[in-house]
Amino acid sequence: MATAKQHLSRWFRHLIPASLEGRLRWGSFLLVVLPGVLFFLFFSTYVLPHEREEAIIRLEQGVSLRSKSITTWAINKGVKIRTLAGSESARGLDKTALAIDFQAALQVENIFNDLIFINSDGKTEVSINNLVNIDVSDSTYFKRALAGQATVAEVTMDPISSQWQLMVAAPVYSFDGGFSGAILGVMPLSAIDAVVRDVDVGRAGETYLLTETGMRFTAPRFVEEEGLVLKKDSCYLKPLDPQFAEVFSSDTSRVKSYINCQDKQVIGVQQPINELNWVIVGEIEEREMLAPVYGMLLNTSMIFFLVIFAVMPLTLVLTRTITRPLEYLLAGSESIKRLDYSYRIDSEQISNAPNELKQLCSTFNQMASTIKIHSKRLEEQISQRTQALGQIAEGLRQQNVIRRQIELSLLQSEEKYRMLFDRATDAIVIMEICDGGLPGRFIDVNEKTCQTLGYGKEELLALTPAQIGVQIKKSFELVEHPQDDDTNILLETEYVKKSGEVIPMEVNIRKLSLGDKQIYFAIGRDLSLRRKMDQEMARLERLNLVGEMAASIGHEVRNPMTTVRGFLQMLGRKKENASNAEYFKLMIEEIDRANSIITEFLSLAKNKTVELKQNNLNTIIRAIDPLLKADAIMDNKAVDLELGTIPEVYLDEKEIRQLIFNLVHNGLEAMPSRTRLVIRTYVENNEVVLAIQDEGSGIPAEILNKLGTPFVTTKEKGTGLGLAVCYSIANRHNATIVPESSPQGTTFYVRFKTFPI
Repeated sequence: MATAKQHLSRWFRHLIPASLEGRLRWGSFLLVVLPGVLFFLFFSTYVLPHEREEAIIRLEQGVSLRSKSITTWAINKGVKIRTLAGSESARGLDKTALAIDFQAALQVENIFNDLIFINSDGKTEVSINNLVNIDVSDSTYFKRALAGQATVAEVTMDPISSQWQLMVAAPVYSFDGGFSGAILGVMPLSAIDAVVRDVDVGRAGETYLLTETGMRFTAPRFVEEEGLVLKKDSCYLKPLDPQFAEVFSSDTSRVKSYINCQDKQVIGVQQPINELNWVIVGEIEEREMLAPVYGMLLNTSMIFFLVIFAVMPLTLVLTRTITRPLEYLLAGSESIKRLDYSYRIDSEQISNAPNELKQLCSTFNQMASTIKIHSKRLEEQISQRTQALGQIAEGLRQQNVIRRQIELSLLQSEEKYRMLFDRATDAIVIMEICDGGLPGRFIDVNEKTCQTLGYGKEELLALTPAQIGVQIKKSFELVEHPQDDDTNILLETEYVKKSGEVIPMEVNIRKLSLGDKQIYFAIGRDLSLRRKMDQEMARLERLNLVGEMAASIGHEVRNPMTTVRGFLQMLGRKKENASNAEYFKLMIEEIDRANSIITEFLSLAKNKTVELKQNNLNTIIRAIDPLLKADAIMDNKAVDLELGTIPEVYLDEKEIRQLIFNLVHNGLEAMPSRTRLVIRTYVENNEVVLAIQDEGSGIPAEILNKLGTPFVTTKEKGTGLGLAVCYSIANRHNATIVPESSPQGTTFYVRFKTFPI
């Protein structure tokens, strides 16, 4: 037993090559032979019978559809006759008016050969063709009218013209309800031919109608098409085989194979039209039914083998040359992901790769170099801007010194001092000097000081700087105390407003002599706005730099990536590459991920074009609400809307959709199950406010101030580009984003101006 197993294993090793190249060739050979064999087996056992069944089903569906159309057509004609029968001229037996009505009806519906009024004795009195005083009392349609029944499209030998006609009749009743006669509409049999031939059955098949006696009354299809003259032995207007009689005894259709009146073997579908006592028959030749299938088999076989033999060698070559460069690209992508921009792909290692992959590898090297250069340049620009801000601060300090000198000179005049003191745009205070040189109780404060700190003047005069300052004593001790007049103390510290809010302030303190008393004269400025502006300017500079960098290199990277992705998709779908499908899928996913990152980078570009149009923010939110709720429901979360009445503002709808999607997506990801995210809109301070509030765990304070900067994120696998894109969109709309966070959740407020941008 062991020997046989060893022989089998040895035979298998000889049959199946050990190398990847050999196995690919062997697999390509099998992919050529096996699909062909399987295809022919499948075709003979399934396709042929299936196509025959499908052809019969299509024939049945066509016959059923045509049956409904014919019924509708006939009922429509009956309605027109009943309308004439119910007219005032017919019920009042006004023959002159009735003749006028007949003429008007023929102008609308010229399919009728004649419109006739038959009196209660069964004689014609009014006729378009002047066929009057003719007794039709023995006709079936008159007997039905006498019994109060209408006749809908009855095939009858017209006793007047001695020709087969389609009769439509309806009884006429006088205004007192008595039977007055009938309205008869006479149509040629050719009127129904166009309705029956509306849908042809194959090249030689046809659809026709039979009466309840089995007589065919619609002309053969090819008589008119080929200009033939009907022969005397034609099956037209003659009874057919009694085989159709059983259809009248059932409400269901029949499918039969038989020889028709043209001596052709056909498949026929026979279906009763009970409303009209007709039978509709659809026929198609059996040899025609499967002709497309055999043609399809021949064409498919030729194309199949040509494609297989053409693609097989190409697949083997591409497989050998494409895998290695992609491995290098993947390694390089991982390196950039780790912020290591030193990785380069050696061109000699990919000398046999396709030109697109060579170009992609070369572009990758250029991209890595460009990113490295731009990163270094960004650091240098930040350093330069920091120095510039320092120079500006020094200039401001010097301006403050000059301004203080002017203010002190004005102290000589009480009136000038009080005017400048009360109307100054900066906070000005006069304080006592305590032991140790620390500032003591406030002696005087101006109105700006009260506005900045939120206290009344009397309240401040009862306090000291130490009572409202945060570490004021420590800050004061860090600088050298002025020993003489005209010596300034410049410090930055924080004060607590009456509301509890902590604000940063720059305070310039000078020691002065007021009579025989030493005081501190201080000018303070709220730094909140300046710091926010500095942070916002730095953040915008970083966003713009990243956007410009992405715009400069995105095109060069995305075009080769699109080419590579297309080839990978094509190769991944080939049957001979089924064993490597997982690798193709992984490569495509990585390319898509890199492409999405480039797309988000491009969204940060400062000069991106926006189409601002007047729009209502509530309309955009309601339009995407189903998508947001569907995303939330998948994780057992909820999205609620609390939309107020707001005016229209100028918006780019696509960008606002992206902003809302990003903020809601971030909020849902931050929330646990069974929580809700609320989207609110309202008007506040002449601004339209969009508030998105989640119930997550909040954002750390050290990250909150850096939100909107690329690569600043709380997610393990995040890039921080989503919020960066939101800030860029808001900036292009002249809007602001203000986040507020606590352990109970985070709220993002997006404020839009209500006047045109």
